[in-house]
Amino acid sequence: MSKKYCTIQDVKNIIPDTFIDDFEPQILKWIEASSIEIDRMTRRSFDVSNTETRKFDGSGYAKLVIDDIIEIDECKVDDNVRDVEHRGSILYSKSGFPLGFMNISVTGKFGFSEEIPFDINYACAFITAQKVLFSKKGVSQVKSEKVGNYSVAYAEGQDIKNVMKIISSYYKHAF
Repeated sequence: MSKKYCTIQDVKNIIPDTFIDDFEPQILKWIEASSIEIDRMTRRSFDVSNTETRKFDGSGYAKLVIDDIIEIDECKVDDNVRDVEHRGSILYSKSGFPLGFMNISVTGKFGFSEEIPFDINYACAFITAQKVLFSKKGVSQVKSEKVGNYSVAYAEGQDIKNVMKIISSYYKHAF
């Protein structure tokens, strides 16, 4: 499944230039690459999955950190159904999650939200626009930004600082 947090039209809105039409297939690849970069920088996925089952290691505690999830259909611990509550990516169970390797299975709709947040859409379009400008015009002012363990380089300016603030505000901290 390809991951796209913005559209070609979103990129055109940032750099309204007709040359974009000349290489739309490449821009679609850059949109996907920009979306993946955002996931890596935030340690989240903004895609909404269909209902699926994912397995996790038991923590040995009453809480368990999993991938972002919107709704849970079922949680099993060692193949036994368990009542759980969740807030974002944290599951809570009164009887706990026994320590183990891939002994917790969670079925539900995974993702950060039902729709891609507007500011993530903008950040993806902006990052993609920078790639388009760099490839077309050879932008020479490059700056490196770092969020967590990930770094990325783009043209300097106030806009990139704002985009990096947007992205860093979604950073998922490890517990």
